[in-house]
Amino acid sequence: MIIKRVNSSEANLACDALSNIKLRDDTNTRNGLSLAYLENFLSNERHYLFVAIENKQVVGFLLAYRLQRIDRNQDAMF
Repeated sequence: MIIKRVNSSEANLACDALSNIKLRDDTNTRNGLSLAYLENFLSNERHYLFVAIENKQVVGFLLAYRLQRIDRNQDAMF
């Protein structure tokens, strides 16, 4: 199994993760996804998408956001 952080040039992996796992039964949202939107989302260095790939297929993902905190000089991950 390969686990990797997806970058903006790999938006197709993000699309696979969302279409095949999260939105599998939500065809309205899945059909509305665009590679341009995902590329833009992934180009933000504070957005993290990791995918798990097995047999050349995305089988899992983790999504996180790094947010700046107001109460200390340390980011938080959600």
